[in-house]
Amino acid sequence: MDPVEETLDLSNKKLKKLNKPTPHESQVTTLILDDNELLRLDSIDSFTKLQKLSAVRNQLLRMYGVCRLHSLHTLNLSHNGILTIEGLKELVNLRWLGLAGNSIKVIAFASLLFLK
Repeated sequence: MDPVEETLDLSNKKLKKLNKPTPHESQVTTLILDDNELLRLDSIDSFTKLQKLSAVRNQLLRMYGVCRLHSLHTLNLSHNGILTIEGLKELVNLRWLGLAGNSIKVIAFASLLFLK
């Protein structure tokens, strides 16, 4: 990865698991995980500078882990199997949230107060 590169695109890699990033990868500001087979976002909080996260068309059931991404302002988890909107209260910089095409049953409204 180039030292000035801020985006890590891991889309269409048939990933079933998100591995812990290298020290350089952990500094990216944009992470694209679209079109994989991810069930969970393990190690997502290792991406300490993340501002934009996209994990569209995976097999995610929960939003677990994103609550620790305090710099996140754009989150797209559309077209997964997410049932509950959770853990957004801590994301005070979040401005855009995409959850279309999920099976959402429960929404913690307090989590959505920061969205503009």
